[in-house]
Amino acid sequence: MTRLPRTGTTLVELLVALPVALLVATAATLLLLRIARTVHAQSARLASSRELRQVSVMLAGELAPLRGEDLLVVSDTLLAFQSPLGVLLLCDRSAPHAVVVAVPDQSADAWLAGVRPGDRVRGWQTTTTPVDTPVATERAVTAPPSVVGGTGCGTDRSTTSRRWRVPLDSGAVPFSPSGPLTVHRDVRYRHYRSGSAWWWGRQSRDGAVWDAIQPVAGPLQAAALGGVRIRLLDATGAPVGPLPAPASNRRGRIAMAQVTFSHRRRASRTPQPVIDTVTAVMPLRATAYRQRP
Repeated sequence: MTRLPRTGTTLVELLVALPVALLVATAATLLLLRIARTVHAQSARLASSRELRQVSVMLAGELAPLRGEDLLVVSDTLLAFQSPLGVLLLCDRSAPHAVVVAVPDQSADAWLAGVRPGDRVRGWQTTTTPVDTPVATERAVTAPPSVVGGTGCGTDRSTTSRRWRVPLDSGAVPFSPSGPLTVHRDVRYRHYRSGSAWWWGRQSRDGAVWDAIQPVAGPLQAAALGGVRIRLLDATGAPVGPLPAPASNRRGRIAMAQVTFSHRRRASRTPQPVIDTVTAVMPLRATAYRQRP
């Protein structure tokens, strides 16, 4: 009788192989979990940095047209300034408490319809003495602008853009005839607390009140822990120190603002939050500066 060869595995071999296979599977699972955690942490870090950089770009766009004297308040919890809205050409100042203006170069004037009470119209005032230096002056807008009839604007009456009537606060209109005007609005960014988290938010003035604050970044570190740090720099990149006052003394001294954001995010392996930091240097009025070593 012929004996057939034995096939398959014995019970002993199975008892040895199963623990080995379990150890290999456990090691592979732990490796995959570690890779997944690393990828998740890297993605969270990139998302945090991307958010802070986007906020920095947005803030830099608002600060770029400013001069040092446009800054009103600068601290680690509040950044307030007069944001320029546009440029106007003075057509007529004979109306009581109002001016008739047009947007120069026939450019789009849709923004002018959005001017609201509390915005400031800034221009120049000259006296009858030719040698006198023009003096900067401004008036507050008291009502939304409206389109008026008539054509011609400027010294040669050649501008054909739409004419707008802008109501101003009481007092004689001090602006020089046929001069350029600029419109500004008070804007502020605040490092504020909402619930248990700190945020960076934006507000603009509407008449005598401020709009509801709109969060633009967060959650950040608490104010006492440096969630936002703001420094003023001169044209060489050296710190200027606290905001100099009055505004006339700030001309030419403040060239840049250095803003540092510290973002709080939860980590999967530790109960303590992870802090991501982004620092941006924002030139004012496209000021060229020399980088210090």
